[in-house]
Amino acid sequence: VVRYFHGESIAPDKLVYLGLPWLLEKVCQLLSCTLKRPSPDCPIDVCSDIRKLKTHGVLTTRLADYLWNEGHMTEKIRDDLFSLLRHLGLMCPVPSPRSIDRDIDGGDAYFVP
Repeated sequence: VVRYFHGESIAPDKLVYLGLPWLLEKVCQLLSCTLKRPSPDCPIDVCSDIRKLKTHGVLTTRLADYLWNEGHMTEKIRDDLFSLLRHLGLMCPVPSPRSIDRDIDGGDAYFVP
C-alpha cells in the first residue's frame, strides 16, 4: 500500500491508497503501448499520442484515458495517480506542449522516463 499526502494537514481527499500490483499494472500499460502496434480500431489521435510517447517521452491525458478506460478509471483517480507519479519523480508537466510538438493537443502533457 502506498500512502501519499500533500503539505502539513492530511485531508481525506489528499490520501491515495493503492495496491502495488494495481499501480504497476497502470504504469506497465503506459510503457507497453509503445512496444506493440496500435490496434486497427485505435483512433488516429491516440495513435499519434502513442508515437509522441515513444519518440519524445511525452504522455498526454488523452492517451492515459484511452489506455486506462477499460478499467473504468475516473478522472479523479487518474488525476490522483498523476499527482502521485509527479511526486515520485516519474512524470513532470511539459511547460509548453507546443514547444515539443506543435501537434500536441490531447489535453495536458507530461514527460515520462
